[in-house]
Amino acid sequence: MDNVNSNQSNIKPLAPWYMRVIYWVAGVASSVYRTTVRYIKNIPSKIVNYYRRRKREHDRMPKRTSASKVYVLIGYTSKKNVDRKYRREKVLYRLRSVLILAIIIVLLVMIYQAIIPMIDSSEYKQMLGIEKIEKMAEKDPFETEKDNDIILFSAEDTTPLPTTVQSEDN
Repeated sequence: MDNVNSNQSNIKPLAPWYMRVIYWVAGVASSVYRTTVRYIKNIPSKIVNYYRRRKREHDRMPKRTSASKVYVLIGYTSKKNVDRKYRREKVLYRLRSVLILAIIIVLLVMIYQAIIPMIDSSEYKQMLGIEKIEKMAEKDPFETEKDNDIILFSAEDTTPLPTTVQSEDN
């Protein structure tokens, strides 16, 4: 019996549930505090490293003398691979332009097909007073058969303009 009592005396009694919750929250809070402090301490070095990295990349790039894209051969890249990539970019750019143009044309055709049934041309003809195109084009002003209606002006009927101009000093 003494052995059983001695084992029970070595076991610590469990803390009440609210104390366990408090210890857990304290552990989480201390962890958050440590990571936040570490993050804030690393901000200046992150900024310096960012600008150093950007400057090194800029210094490594070849000088650009035209508007054309400049490729830097890094690692196992060869000029052939770069040329292939450049041709692929050009093809994709042209393909994209053609597809956009095709989409615009299809949209225009769809809009045209949607609008045409809504237009009642008989109403417009009635508003404008046009029944037939032939009736409207009967009196063509450019018709050459009726030359006798043309009035010609002769130079003798016009009054000549004075050729001498008096100066304003007199």
